[in-house]
Amino acid sequence: MTDVRHDAMAVVERILQILDEGSTTATYKFAVLLALLDLCVESTASDGQPPDAVTTRELASKVIELYWRQARPWTGDGPPLLRQNSSKGLEIVARVQQFRSEVEPAGGVSVPAVRARQLDPAGWRRLVDDIEWKLIEMPLPKLQRVRGQDAASLYRINWNDSDQAPTERHVRAYQRNQVSPFDNQVRLMPGVGLALVRLHALLRPFIQQQWAAKVASLNKLEASRLPSFLFGSERASLEPVRAGLVDLQGGACFYCGGSLRTGEVHVDHFLPWARYPDDGLGNLVAADKKCNEHKRDHLTDHDLLVRWRHRLKEAQPLLEEVARAADWDVGSRRVLGAARALYLPLPDDTRLWASRQRWVTVDPAQVRVALA
Repeated sequence: MTDVRHDAMAVVERILQILDEGSTTATYKFAVLLALLDLCVESTASDGQPPDAVTTRELASKVIELYWRQARPWTGDGPPLLRQNSSKGLEIVARVQQFRSEVEPAGGVSVPAVRARQLDPAGWRRLVDDIEWKLIEMPLPKLQRVRGQDAASLYRINWNDSDQAPTERHVRAYQRNQVSPFDNQVRLMPGVGLALVRLHALLRPFIQQQWAAKVASLNKLEASRLPSFLFGSERASLEPVRAGLVDLQGGACFYCGGSLRTGEVHVDHFLPWARYPDDGLGNLVAADKKCNEHKRDHLTDHDLLVRWRHRLKEAQPLLEEVARAADWDVGSRRVLGAARALYLPLPDDTRLWASRQRWVTVDPAQVRVALA
């Protein structure tokens, strides 16, 4: 039997080595590591097992989402667009910024990535194509290089950046579903996927902290000012789905069942943004102000988990209807995988939020049934 604890510690050591000793001229490696982390989490199966591999296309989409917030004007002191490279401009950020400018209306109205993908599907596909090629060309073959030596410590790929480098022509042919020798699989080393899932809650904020520190250094800013700008949720941008969620819930708060018709309505992330940043409709609920403020970044109890899981199962057509009306993404599959990754490994003494006044201890057996 695999010693998960041993594997987890080995993976942490590999990541620390990459962060401490690898190339630090740009922020690409932070984005790729977080993308790997998130993809393992949201692809977790009902038995708690992560995927054995991810694709370069999946990584590209995740990297775009991670840079999406950052490819907008910085509102504080310093450059209008925060530098993320010690030399010339970062191509991925510039490309994401260009697409943002094409889909966002005038007047500074912010559009989240999940909605931008719906507003311009063809433009989004072109963006993913471009970012996928950049990841293939640069960070993926270089990420695991420490002190000039390549080591497949986290994943294996069937190319490098020298004698086995893929050509852009071959990659573009693969992207157009044409015959191509390019292999888009990023195969995780044994134990890596499970370790990333189990340690997600610790690794994500740590990598974000390292990323913020790097951006602060490049732009000569205080690191404490950056996390919210770089990684926070654009709450105001959830307005397009607010009315649809209220109607879907029959005008009742998802958590307490109280009326939302007369009070202040909040759109809340059922799986907290701090634990799994996803604005898909499957992860959004309408709640009253007090419930939203009390729940904060906590995981909910079994009863609320069952209610949420039932909605993903039974109300999927209604969720899709709300999504179509708002040009939004549902994302039920990925958020279900994330719920499994967050809930299934919880220790038996974990306390879960049940209501404004009540907390309960997790029941692992009930959680497994709810998330089957």
